[in-house]
Amino acid sequence: MPPSIRLFFLQAHSPIHVGVGEGLGHVNLPTAREQVTGHPYLPGSSIKGVLREHAELGTPTNDTSRYGNDPVVKVFGPPTERAGDARGGVVFSDARLFFLPIRSIVGGFALATCPLILVRLRRELRLAEKLTEEQEKWFETLIRNGQSDQALVHPDSVILLSSGDQSAVLMEDLRVPAQAVEAMSSLAEALSGWGAWQKDDGDFFSRRLVVLPDTDFSHFARLGLELRHRVKIDADTGTAATSGPWLEEYIPAESLFFGLVQGRSTVLVHQTTPDGQPRDPVACTGQDCLEDLSGLVRPGTLLRFGGKSSGGAGRAFFRLV
Repeated sequence: MPPSIRLFFLQAHSPIHVGVGEGLGHVNLPTAREQVTGHPYLPGSSIKGVLREHAELGTPTNDTSRYGNDPVVKVFGPPTERAGDARGGVVFSDARLFFLPIRSIVGGFALATCPLILVRLRRELRLAEKLTEEQEKWFETLIRNGQSDQALVHPDSVILLSSGDQSAVLMEDLRVPAQAVEAMSSLAEALSGWGAWQKDDGDFFSRRLVVLPDTDFSHFARLGLELRHRVKIDADTGTAATSGPWLEEYIPAESLFFGLVQGRSTVLVHQTTPDGQPRDPVACTGQDCLEDLSGLVRPGTLLRFGGKSSGGAGRAFFRLV
């Protein structure tokens, strides 16, 4: 029987702002970050809410006569006013950072990750039973080699700068010695197979992949996000309001996240029919709920996450593996 756990990828199509209110530093509106690693993330509750809103388009769930056959209710649960009828059939984890785009002197930009993230991804792939023995081997190679002071790149990398016997990647103000390894090609091929990005884009992104040492990646994850200066215009004067400008932090476009969604059995207990007659409970297994989710959210669906959507932020592709 297939596991009741699926992996998902979320690829930023435009900058994303998932805020945490006012900041204490120079950034007035920072993005949400993990407390320990400092990596940006997308809360699972936010992902579930966005997917539910997408699934409900044109399909209101307050009609209890449809409950038994309504995949939206089985997957996400009843609307708030009837929350006691059942629990939702899926549970979302937070979306963790996988690849972060970083400006590169060679090749335009790099898509960077690190051994810490690869360890986390390998664990999630094992839970979803998506990891083969061959993939286990090159995962181990990338994790072990990536813990040195060298970066690892694709054999056909466009971000690698070679001069004599020395090769390096030049990102922002940092120069990191680098070497091309075949395991990066295997990772790129696996990502295309899992559907992390659209097939037509696979070669473009693959040649920009790099595994940085944990310390270097942490530097970029903390200081390398996109900052936007904003100002409010006073309607009377047509100039900047006295409140002054402020600074917002965004997860840059082309960032890639991963997470898990777990199906769980649920029983929909709706007390009576519209004419007042008792109704039998409707049961749904975790696997059934995951299949319903796949039908509600098609592969590569473009959705909006976080705030500032009226300014074009928040567009992202969501894919279940």
